[in-house]
Amino acid sequence: MLIEFTLKLLANKITNLKYSTIESISEGDIRYLVELLFKEGEINEQVLEERNIPIDIIIIFNELPFVSIDDFTNKISLKEFKTNQLLRDSLRNLDAFLKYVTSFEKLPTTFNNQFEKKVAPQDLRLLGFLSKDENLNHQLLKEYREESLKLIQKQVLNHPYSILSIELLKHMQSYNEFSKKRILVELTENIVRNYRQENPITDSMAEKRIATQISYLKGVGIVDEKLNINKEAKIRPIIKKIMNKYLQEKQSPFKANELGHFVRSEAPMILHSLDFVNEDRYSVQGSVGKGNWAKVPWISILDNNVTTSTQRGYYLVYLFSEDMNSVYLTFAQGITESTKEQMAHITEDIRNTVHTEHYSSSRPIQKDGNVNLGESSKSKGYGESTALYIQYDKDALPSEEELQQDLKSMISIYDYYVKVKSGNIREKQPDETIDWSDDKVIEHIHSYIQNKGFYYSLESVKNLFISLKTKPFVILSGISGTGKTKIIELFAESIGATEQNNRFNLIPVRPDWSDGSDLLGYTDIKGEFLEGQLTSIIKQAKNNPEHPYFVVLDEMNLARVEYYFSDFLSVIESRKWKNGEIQTLPILKEAQLGERLTIPSNLYIVGTVNMDETTHPFSKKVLDRANTIEYNDVHLDTFSFFKEKLEEVKSINLRNQRLCSQYLQLKDAYGDHESLVKDVTDELVKVNKLLEPIQAHVGYRVRDEVCFYVIYSRYVMGFNEALDYQFYQKILPRLTASHGQSFQVLKDLYAYFTNHEYETDISIEQANDILEKARFPRSGGKVYEMLLRGDLDGFTSFWIS
Repeated sequence: MLIEFTLKLLANKITNLKYSTIESISEGDIRYLVELLFKEGEINEQVLEERNIPIDIIIIFNELPFVSIDDFTNKISLKEFKTNQLLRDSLRNLDAFLKYVTSFEKLPTTFNNQFEKKVAPQDLRLLGFLSKDENLNHQLLKEYREESLKLIQKQVLNHPYSILSIELLKHMQSYNEFSKKRILVELTENIVRNYRQENPITDSMAEKRIATQISYLKGVGIVDEKLNINKEAKIRPIIKKIMNKYLQEKQSPFKANELGHFVRSEAPMILHSLDFVNEDRYSVQGSVGKGNWAKVPWISILDNNVTTSTQRGYYLVYLFSEDMNSVYLTFAQGITESTKEQMAHITEDIRNTVHTEHYSSSRPIQKDGNVNLGESSKSKGYGESTALYIQYDKDALPSEEELQQDLKSMISIYDYYVKVKSGNIREKQPDETIDWSDDKVIEHIHSYIQNKGFYYSLESVKNLFISLKTKPFVILSGISGTGKTKIIELFAESIGATEQNNRFNLIPVRPDWSDGSDLLGYTDIKGEFLEGQLTSIIKQAKNNPEHPYFVVLDEMNLARVEYYFSDFLSVIESRKWKNGEIQTLPILKEAQLGERLTIPSNLYIVGTVNMDETTHPFSKKVLDRANTIEYNDVHLDTFSFFKEKLEEVKSINLRNQRLCSQYLQLKDAYGDHESLVKDVTDELVKVNKLLEPIQAHVGYRVRDEVCFYVIYSRYVMGFNEALDYQFYQKILPRLTASHGQSFQVLKDLYAYFTNHEYETDISIEQANDILEKARFPRSGGKVYEMLLRGDLDGFTSFWIS
């Protein structure tokens, strides 16, 4: 993970610096240098000469905050720290000690033995409260009496390893909390040595020290719970001040009014201080009226290349409603020097040119004409001039971070439109990288599929996304013609994986496959190895790790899966983290293939299956290793979505890290999600007790994967809904019943899922009513179907019900 993070950092630096000699260096050479740096701790000039790498490469390596360059030898080295340079104790203990010491009327002079029971002296030294001579810093202690945690924050911001950690976290805004921690831990293992033995510290020691470091950064407010850098409040106070005071101040004289001065002078200066509002390029203006109070006060951001006045051109502007209950961040136009026809034309052009779904925002960026500022003609005119907007309500203002992200996105849109109009940029291409939340990615995939004329529920897309994230092997079952292959094809296409770029591949399974040779390859009579289709795809995926690759094994069970796919199923269970990457055992013998080929983390296998007289059933070995998603709901009379006028949805380029599993073993997730893991396990224990009579209870692998699914889904679906999917997809596919005891197990499961006993003499309406109110309606409904089939035939199974 650390290596991939470093490569991404370097790629960004190369893009920004634009040195022609550096841009010519291959990705392979840069990866080699990064791997060498973390393996040996340094890169000398001789290495660069041997590989014909320009010496200018040191320019971008010098941009890495954990690297130092020797100006004389040009040697690139990892910076080195000792354990006694890292924070060791907890912020709570430090703060308690400082409160205790400063409670004395006369401050103690030295740090004595009795104090060591309260706090580690190392932290006091590192943060400046204690000198090398064990003398307490009276000046800082006096400041602490006044500022408390604010002073500790100031000292943490001067601590070298904290500075390094903060600098790295600034570059990890798109990473999740687990990845951020892991990168910091891996870096600590590489650059921190034990100050006594001089040997590198262990992984467990690195984890402890980073946990302490993070607790300090969180405790003093430098980062939030997800390890995002907290932004200094700038936009939110401006909006709140105007909304809270404007109506009251309108009753006061206009001249020399404090709020008027704030809007015209102070607020523009504050917005200009944001690092993404370039003072040379953008003017910021505020107004509460000219001579009299305006009904709609505003603060605008104008591109000097387009306009320097709000009376003409197009620009961004915060528009406050007359009642001060709403404020709109808008992409609007000057209404004074433009006709309605001109404004309408530009509004339509902006809306057609800008694809708002490509930009991250706390609320949807709207393209309609529903800006409601008030009833005055001026208010309505401002509304008509607006092409795009984000609405904020007074009682539900987003956080500062969200407000800054929204403004940053709108400035990006503004900049993009200006470049389009000047001819300096083409339409945003679908292969540009997008960084969205899982929820927004899922909504995009669903919209894309629907835009192509196919109907799948949003819940189905959510489930497929989370199932692939849980484990890159999924089985899609159902009757023929329900679109099992089509949903995964469009799913892949929506995030940039297509047949044309070889990142989506369909492999039809043949009934005569009896081993893995057709899929993986074999050595012919001449002793030459002939690659199978899957081996070729694995190689491509391995060489392009940033992008997901999808393989559909069509009609997977026409042959016995255990025969031709057993090697793959076994190797996928060997996944583990190594050097920040997910690695497996080789899929084929190295001597046979001529290279070590493992299953890359960006490869996703989806099998489609039908169950009829031509196919084979699945063993528990297969079912335990996959989420089995059933597509049997068919609504032939669903035409309404055909009539909807849908805006064209273009594919995006989703990086593999957004779909890739974060956790491989439950211990990896337990620390951050202990409560959730225990809740899931409690439910599985209850289900296992019901399954034990027929030896159908599940093991640790299923438990772990169910936990992972619930963890990954926590922001897109509820706990019970996630468990319901998992019972349906991980438990029920393993069940058949042909005798009294197995039928009783199904009845017990039905009672557990629905909180009702199974009855044979109830109407369909009564059964549906029970399922609608059930805790786990999907699983309850499936078991009910299985029991009905069992009552008719004396035999039932998940696959034939």
